[in-house]
Amino acid sequence: RARPDAADAAGQTALLLNAKGGDVAIAAMLLEHGARADHVTSAGVSALALAAKHGHRALIELLIRAGTSHAGELLGSAAASGQTDALLALLKAGGGPPHLD
Repeated sequence: RARPDAADAAGQTALLLNAKGGDVAIAAMLLEHGARADHVTSAGVSALALAAKHGHRALIELLIRAGTSHAGELLGSAAASGQTDALLALLKAGGGPPHLD
């Protein structure tokens, strides 16, 4: 039986590889079978970061509902990439700009 959270030497899982293409159905199946939404590679890359970089709004929303919690850290990346849909999804998830005291 395959493990949905199995990772290669760099820490990439099926969910991370899928995040580049943005297939929500595959991501949902992986999450349903135990893939961790908050997994991060040895280089510090998450599925949410890849989904934001590539502008996959529906996947961003799915990953946030599944429990990933670093939406605010990705606002700059989404904005710099020109990914408006990703930026809106991250903002909707509560990833507002840092507060200055």
